[in-house]
Amino acid sequence: MKQIFIAGVLGLAALGPVAAHAECAAATAPADDLIARASAIVLAQAVGDDPSGMKKTPDLRDIQDKATESGAAPLDRTKVFLPIQLFDVLEYVKGDGPAQISVTTAVAPAKTEAPHAPAHDAAAFWKDGAAGRGVLTDACSVAAEFEPGQRYLIFIGETHVKAYEEIASDEDPWLAYVKAQLAL
Repeated sequence: MKQIFIAGVLGLAALGPVAAHAECAAATAPADDLIARASAIVLAQAVGDDPSGMKKTPDLRDIQDKATESGAAPLDRTKVFLPIQLFDVLEYVKGDGPAQISVTTAVAPAKTEAPHAPAHDAAAFWKDGAAGRGVLTDACSVAAEFEPGQRYLIFIGETHVKAYEEIASDEDPWLAYVKAQLAL
């Protein structure tokens, strides 16, 4: 039986502006900070999403139901649902763990269009802390979408726009940089 590791990515807007500001700064921090902070880094292949993700996060529905019962306006379920993507781990670049993981990311607001992430060999990817394939939401969480069959370098335990980069080849500059930094 394969083990599943859940890596959650949630914003901290409810904790107030100071916590949210710190979370936004962490989500666009320099790459070396991201590498150092991650509890694990995996090269993994997306195998599909879990449409039953809402059932795996009943605490979110409970929060919504309790808020509605107490007179609060009902929450939009599309903003509460957190998609769960399943991955087969190809390699643990940092740390170790199960052969299969699942990653939970935020849902990008409908008005947010995913930016075209610069290639990993483009100067913009390296110079801009917010350049990556992840979408930074208003709540300072990171939303990302995954294509089954594609490989991604995933940083476990970190909210960052570069935490879910697609890796097209073993010679990818982002993958090479992360491995080189970990070898130091």
